[in-house]
Amino acid sequence: VCMNASRIYHARGRAVEAERLWRYAAAVDAGNIDARQALAWMHRQRGQRPQAIQYLQELAAIEPANPSYPLEVGRVYAEQGQRSAAEAAFREACRRDPQLAAGHAALAGLYLDDPAQGAAAIEHARAAVDLQPTAAHYGLLGAACRRNGDRQAALAAWKRAAELDPQNAQYRRLVETL
Repeated sequence: VCMNASRIYHARGRAVEAERLWRYAAAVDAGNIDARQALAWMHRQRGQRPQAIQYLQELAAIEPANPSYPLEVGRVYAEQGQRSAAEAAFREACRRDPQLAAGHAALAGLYLDDPAQGAAAIEHARAAVDLQPTAAHYGLLGAACRRNGDRQAALAAWKRAAELDPQNAQYRRLVETL
């Protein structure tokens, strides 16, 4: 009942009432996923990252097999510059689902900023490409290879990215540059 009423309030632009009902639904039902998702989304939209993380972690505990919650927690931590917490969350997402290309891509992106993690960046970028061969993942692999001094592998990855996404001018520029 609370969730249905909160949807009506939210649709009418009455955020305060919707939030109150989401909080009530979450308090009444310890396993209520919808209310926690709504609260996490709301806090994320407001830029209230600690509160968003709290609800995402509650969701992760309710659904221990779902990798999307730790993945989102990692993204929020990364936005805050909390690298070690982001890494732990991304690793948890990959532990929950080793076939999660987005988890490997998130780790690769995180490692790209750390010269000491160059090999790990390549490893996870390759895993993302193997699991989901998208232009974005090939672009990430190209960046990891270039960061580690392997221009040929970077060129090959960016060529493939440009083939998969011919409208992307950035990939074409990177290929031309190399």
